[in-house]
Amino acid sequence: MKYSDTKDRIAKIAARYFNYMAKRFPVMCLNDEFSSFPRAEKAIEFLDSLDSFDKDKIRQDINYIKGLKASLEKLIAGGLSLEDRIDIALLGGSMSSFLREFERTKIWQVDPNIYIKIFLFGIDQLINRFSFLRRDIDGLVAARISQVPRLLEEAKRNLKKVPCAYLDVALEMVDASRHYFETDGFFLNRGGASRKRFRSSIEKALESLDDFRVYLMKKSSNLSFIKERALIEDVLRESFYYKKSLDEIFDIASRSHRDTLKALKIIAKEIDKDMTWQEILSDYAFKAKNV
Repeated sequence: MKYSDTKDRIAKIAARYFNYMAKRFPVMCLNDEFSSFPRAEKAIEFLDSLDSFDKDKIRQDINYIKGLKASLEKLIAGGLSLEDRIDIALLGGSMSSFLREFERTKIWQVDPNIYIKIFLFGIDQLINRFSFLRRDIDGLVAARISQVPRLLEEAKRNLKKVPCAYLDVALEMVDASRHYFETDGFFLNRGGASRKRFRSSIEKALESLDDFRVYLMKKSSNLSFIKERALIEDVLRESFYYKKSLDEIFDIASRSHRDTLKALKIIAKEIDKDMTWQEILSDYAFKAKNV
């Protein structure tokens, strides 16, 4: 395979991957919070859409990305330039990250917060990041808000065994979301037709949030976080290229913790030999708050 031919094939696979992800998951592709998704600029073309978690579509997503990854892996052979190997590794790593989240851990069946983040981040993108585009931002925001009921219905259909910590955070986020819609100046300061446009979609979104809150409160759980050791090591290896074992990582963290505590104790004695470092911090925070 010729050098230029290989580079061209990598570029075509990358374009298919980024374009597909941008259309299917525009909010996540434009927000660094979702580290398993590529930063796909083409997602700007879909600012009127919220990501969909319809389970049939997710199955299609998994199969499609697997196909692209298989095509990419066929390019791995002798004679590749270092640049091509790097491109293949980075692109393949991004695909593996998506497959790990959606096929292996099935985050869309575990974490209710991802659904709430989607519409909150999706609206924030329009109000605070892309208003410079001079498009009908009010219309785009209204379009995304109108999709909140659909998104939360998908959540109720998809969520299965949810760790208790996820449930607690989700309940707090639901309350924060309701407060956001009811108090944010962007929505309150719209006038005329714009206010009417928002009123209808926001009322339906609030109803969906209330229903989702009831759903979460009924979904009691005593599950803890994911405990699969191999999965955690995969995350470190594939996402952070960190190839140490969990035992080695724990030892490094333990040593760092001990060294940090030792340094804090030394500094505390230099500041006030009769106070611990915790007492010094508490005293500082109290004084700063009451200045």
